[in-house]
Amino acid sequence: MIRLSTARKLTIARALRPLAGAVAAVRGVNPREIVCTRRGVRWCLDLDEGVQLAIYLGVFERSTSAALARLATPEAVVLDIGANVGAHALPLAMRLGHRGRVIAIEPADSAVERFLRNLNLNPDVAPRVTLVHRALGAPGEVPAEAYYASWPLKRAPASHPVHQGMPERSTAGRTTLDRLVEEMGIPRVDLIKLDVDGHELPILHGATSTLTRDHPTVVFELCPYLLEERGVTPTTLTRLFTNMGYTLYDERTFERVRLATNTWPGQFPRAGGGNLIAAVGPPRQQKKWS
Repeated sequence: MIRLSTARKLTIARALRPLAGAVAAVRGVNPREIVCTRRGVRWCLDLDEGVQLAIYLGVFERSTSAALARLATPEAVVLDIGANVGAHALPLAMRLGHRGRVIAIEPADSAVERFLRNLNLNPDVAPRVTLVHRALGAPGEVPAEAYYASWPLKRAPASHPVHQGMPERSTAGRTTLDRLVEEMGIPRVDLIKLDVDGHELPILHGATSTLTRDHPTVVFELCPYLLEERGVTPTTLTRLFTNMGYTLYDERTFERVRLATNTWPGQFPRAGGGNLIAAVGPPRQQKKWS
């Protein structure tokens, strides 16, 4: 499977947007408020935003969706950190059993608003989803005023120079993952999805108690250029896991990543990244379940 940079994905999305807009026009609906069903989930989507257009087209992070489905047991407790509009949280919650739970954590105000709208369209899923409007970080870290949570197809001057995302206002308070788990009385964490645009390391620094207590499997983004923007090397991030007894695996193949070869960062596109799985022992893969 070819990995594409975010900018390349947006280029493809811009080419497909007129076709999607034409379909919306035929149906007589507003393309910025289009309601549809994908993978059994009802959505209200803005086709002028990259993540939401990808959901509409059924192509949003398919390898990550497949990995989460393979890793989550029906009764799993899953933390979706960087949940955006519910792109992974809602399909996963749809598949969980009645005792399964997804805690979706998102700091950007606009993404939380859209997530709530999508959640309200899926009342059968709502009891299994808890949406938390918070920003996670390291102990003592000051919350930011904005986070990248939107990738408009029309590029604006304020967008990121590489991945072209737009910073979205956040009124969320800052906390650590460990403190949030304690606050919410979460007895265990089985699986974590972590996609926070290079901010992974401070979040993990605030999650050491949870990682030590539960050894949850972590599906995380490794994006070298975003880490380097924050003065972090990819090795610093991966070493945090290996120092805690984790082994790293490729999200797509579930094969072990050999960090000693010095060639594995080259698997990611320039100005792009990909996801890895961190697990204590081989990732436990689930058989198909409904």
